[in-house]
Amino acid sequence: MKTITCFICSMGSGGAEHQVATLTTMLSGKGYNTEVVTFSGQKDHYQLDGRVNRIRIAHNSNRLVKLLSIFWFFLTHKTDCVISFGQRVNLLCIIPLLLRPRVKVIAGERNFTVGEPDKIERMLFKYLYKRANFIVPNSYSQGEHILACNPEYADKVITIINYTDTEQYTYSLPIRRDIVNIGVFCRYDKQKNYERFAVVVKMLKDCGCQLHIDWYGSVENDKGGYNQDYLKFKTLVKEYGIGDIIQLHNHINNVRDLMPQYDALCLPSLYEGWSNTISEGICCGRPMLVSDVSDNNRMVRHRENGVLFDPIDENSIYNAFVEFLALSYADRLQMGERSREIACELFDADKFVDSYIGLIEN
Repeated sequence: MKTITCFICSMGSGGAEHQVATLTTMLSGKGYNTEVVTFSGQKDHYQLDGRVNRIRIAHNSNRLVKLLSIFWFFLTHKTDCVISFGQRVNLLCIIPLLLRPRVKVIAGERNFTVGEPDKIERMLFKYLYKRANFIVPNSYSQGEHILACNPEYADKVITIINYTDTEQYTYSLPIRRDIVNIGVFCRYDKQKNYERFAVVVKMLKDCGCQLHIDWYGSVENDKGGYNQDYLKFKTLVKEYGIGDIIQLHNHINNVRDLMPQYDALCLPSLYEGWSNTISEGICCGRPMLVSDVSDNNRMVRHRENGVLFDPIDENSIYNAFVEFLALSYADRLQMGERSREIACELFDADKFVDSYIGLIEN
């Protein structure tokens, strides 16, 4: 029985963490010995399958001790394959694994590169990814970006999109009501474009639009203090006087139970990889109002199952909301049904796990 070690910063509430929980469950079901290794002190958000071994490396130690502990772990730990998730994490495990060529390395690229690559990305692509057996972006946009910049890795780059379980995220009819309720499920982070979004909500309020928005994200940082972006967003809500339109909440565990309570879901990000929020939303059969970036338009077809907008143009976001709010209940219902159809086309459990097994056994 092969041991598969999934390495990630934490098992917090992010999309990559969700994929780790899903993948290890599936691999365990296929007979692999699976384990999840983290080094952050952040509390676990996702519940792992009972067959998955949970390992924490020096999560309450200082940076130097943590770094040395990670290196020692990968130098000595018995495993057949390491699947890492994210560029910083890839760097931390690949350096010690340079000395263990028999351990297979599957390096996951989890976001879409914007602008010039940073030092970590340059180091990975110039040197360290030569050690990786495969480089796995979770979006076609990132895969195309990698190959355009690094054609020498053409035989290593395999795109595997995130999986969402259509049996867990199920369709239900939306409630008829006078005020449209919209849910936003994502981090409080500048990437998620909350500053422009606050301006747009004020524009909608000033024009008399009837809607309510709930935004869910972690209000804490990794050290247990308040997330500074959450505090800034909260200040903007107060400054613009839009607290009656939008409410900011802490992240929740029962996303799949809460999503169906909304008439539509929104994701105003400046950039994305393969968005779990969108994939979960379309599984729940909800219309989507999302940025036209990265792979979003593979899941959201403009005016079929939602409305796409330019995230850096406040008027574009505003017009998308106005267009959606003008739809009838029947029109919104048809969009939601189309979302569910697209989800069932995209997400197949066997295809997802077999894609990773193909790399593990190759």
